[in-house]
Amino acid sequence: MLGPMEGIALNSNVSKNGSSWGQLLWHILHDKPELVLRKGAMLFSSGEVAAASYGFGITSQELKAIKEAMDSSNHRETIHIQGVTYCVKVTTPNTLLAWNGGKYLIVCRSKQLYLVAHCASRSKKDDARKWLTRFASKLVEQNY
Repeated sequence: MLGPMEGIALNSNVSKNGSSWGQLLWHILHDKPELVLRKGAMLFSSGEVAAASYGFGITSQELKAIKEAMDSSNHRETIHIQGVTYCVKVTTPNTLLAWNGGKYLIVCRSKQLYLVAHCASRSKKDDARKWLTRFASKLVEQNY
């Protein structure tokens, strides 16, 4: 799915097939171990889960809160994900960075998908957000 020479290259045959999304999520979380991305999920904007790490899930209400936080006209100071309150630090139309004191929640949006990941390192949070943003851009190129 990912070519080592391209950095990030999506297989043009990526579809709604769960195993393909699961492989892509695995690459997002493991290709750059120095980014300390521990858990993640890929969700369609409808709320349907494309792929998720074991024990990591986002409800439709939580996704709604993420969408609202990313909407600049409806800025939220906090969001609640899996019973944890996060302080929203940065929002753009396509990204969100939130913090709960122990880990960072990073969300990037493509046309149809939300990429969500936990980063366990304060010093790596910006690099991790850039990494997820690059993946989201590649998904947009594939019309996802």
